[in-house]
Amino acid sequence: MAAERQACWRIRGPNSAEAQRTFVVLGTVHGGTSMIAGLLRLLGIYMGPSLDSTHENKQFREALLGNRTALDHCLAPFRLVTAYRRLVQQFNREHAVWGVKDPLLTFCLPFVARYWRNPVYILVLRDPVTTAASQALHFQRPFEKRLANVLTSYRWLTRFATASGRPLLIINYEAAMQNKEEVVQALLDYGGAPVDTERYQAALAFMDGQKGYQWLMDDNTATLVGFVERVAERQVCGWAFNPQTQQPVTLALLHKGVEIARTTAHHPRPDVFQNASFARLPCGFVFDVAPQSRGLRPDAIRVIDVASGWELRRVRPL
Repeated sequence: MAAERQACWRIRGPNSAEAQRTFVVLGTVHGGTSMIAGLLRLLGIYMGPSLDSTHENKQFREALLGNRTALDHCLAPFRLVTAYRRLVQQFNREHAVWGVKDPLLTFCLPFVARYWRNPVYILVLRDPVTTAASQALHFQRPFEKRLANVLTSYRWLTRFATASGRPLLIINYEAAMQNKEEVVQALLDYGGAPVDTERYQAALAFMDGQKGYQWLMDDNTATLVGFVERVAERQVCGWAFNPQTQQPVTLALLHKGVEIARTTAHHPRPDVFQNASFARLPCGFVFDVAPQSRGLRPDAIRVIDVASGWELRRVRPL
């Protein structure tokens, strides 16, 4: 087994006197920022309402760039001092501590940063070749151009973060996947807020390179974590749990919006969690589709948590 590499470098720590602060996740597209932003959410940092698996609040991008047309880009300086500033002020009023992440605003940082309250930076660096390859596949762009863009972005981000004089934590994405405990503990130390054992273990499980950080979470803390893994003619199965309780969640199976079955996620699924101390939590579920309900359309199937109404995502390849 390869030796674990150092994953985190704390360049400057937060000032304990700054009780109000803004956590800013820096990085490039497909560069591991979603995992770190999701971890912050799971550890109690408010990142915004109704977020998807990228864990970024697109309200800020829309406030600055609108629909990203040529005209919107021309209006960005005006939007910066109006819509963007108002949105930041709203978050400052409503939350003493909150976070933001959007790699698409990398080159706007000197302008938007002036409105953040006591920003603390987390810079995520991933292997540039791997990142560029992922971008090239996703955006259908030439690899060599994406590589040049990634290298330029990392150089710019490093210069910005180090010259800011603000708190800075640098995370190596590849090393982080090898040493999850170091990353979670570094974020806890950096954020200054302790969490209970269950949330700590959930954070470790969240760092699953295949599907962990696509978990669906609510606006502030995770209350439904899991996936629909298989939709077949006779069965729908997967796993789900609420990291804030030991009680199994009750799930409903919907077809075209109509509930056709209900079950609890109480089957052992030790494969879900790599950390052995958390594997004791049963979280697997199986819906056995009734004979009269067979022939369902897979694209019309939904699985929701009865208590919260949250819908489980389906596993999708990264």
